[in-house]
Amino acid sequence: MAQSIGEKGPQRSRMTTVRVVAIIAGALAIVGIAGVLVWRNLYNNDSTRQFAFARFDTPREHQSGLLRLKREDPKAYLREIRLEQGDDAWLAQLAILDPTSYRVEAARRSQEGEAKRAAATAAQRNGADCIVSMSQYLTLRAGEAYSDVADALGCNGIEVSHAKIGQVDMVMYMWKGGFVANMNATFQNGRLVAKAQFGLQ
Repeated sequence: MAQSIGEKGPQRSRMTTVRVVAIIAGALAIVGIAGVLVWRNLYNNDSTRQFAFARFDTPREHQSGLLRLKREDPKAYLREIRLEQGDDAWLAQLAILDPTSYRVEAARRSQEGEAKRAAATAAQRNGADCIVSMSQYLTLRAGEAYSDVADALGCNGIEVSHAKIGQVDMVMYMWKGGFVANMNATFQNGRLVAKAQFGLQ
């Protein structure tokens, strides 16, 4: 009886060892599969694809990956090109892959450029950085229209006073000429009738 119990002891411990090894192997397999799934998910994520290309691919493999992406998912390819190479390269590729979107984007950029140029011109015309000189002041003649005076001085003046009595409309504008220097011009019905300056050079 004692002998049979002793024989069962080593057999039982061997079976326990086999079970523990099987459990550990199963756990490792699950962890490995989970790791592969997480990596594939990260690699397919647009925000990390560039990181994966940059860190783990040779230049040749990277180029091959980009070409494959260009065939399989042109939108993702365009995003990748924009991230890696900037807007100019992206726009060039957009023209090839999606001419309609390229025309829309080009028109939008053209409008934005025109709006920026118009805003810069308006800021300059509104006298934000406009400084007049004595030579400009001396070119002004009585009877000139306000628009001609503004063109001669390079910017619009700042309205100082405005009075209208019957048919007579009087407006005075001021232009800066430096730290304390300035000039003013008075217009009657839109025509220059008087001018004065202080400290212009």
